Amino acid sequence: ASSDHQLLHLAQFQAQRDEEISKLRKSNIEFTRLYNDSERTIELHEQQQKVLKEEIRNLERSQKREGADLEYLKNVMIKYMSTNEHDALLPVIGTILQFSSEEMMSVKKARTQQQAGIWGRICLLYTS
Repeated sequence: ASSDHQLLHLAQFQAQRDEEISKLRKSNIEFTRLYNDSERTIELHEQQQKVLKEEIRNLERSQKREGADLEYLKNVMIKYMSTNEHDALLPVIGTILQFSSEEMMSVKKARTQQQAGIWGRICLLYTS
C-alpha cells in the first residue's frame, strides 16, 4: 500500500511537471512569435526611416532651390549655352539647383557620353 501510495504521488508529480512543461512550451512559442513580430516591425520602421530621411533631403534641396537667385542662374545658363565651359559650369549649375550626388553623376555620365559621340563623329569625318 505504501509503494502504491508512493507511485500515485510520483505519478501526480510527473503529471504536474508535464503540465508545467507544456505551459512553458506554449509560452515559449508565443514569446518567439512576439519576438519575430517585433523584429519585422523594427525592420519596417528602419525602411520607413530611410525613405523619410531621403524625402527630407529632397525637400531641403527643393527649398534651397526656391531661394536660388534666378538672375544668377539665368546668367550661368547663358554662359553654359554660349561657351564651351560646360565642364566648369556643371558643378555651378548643380549647386544652384541643389542636384543630389546621384543626379550630378547622371549628368556627368551623359556629358561624357556626349563628348565620346562628338569625337566619334569627328573621326568619321576625317577617315571618310
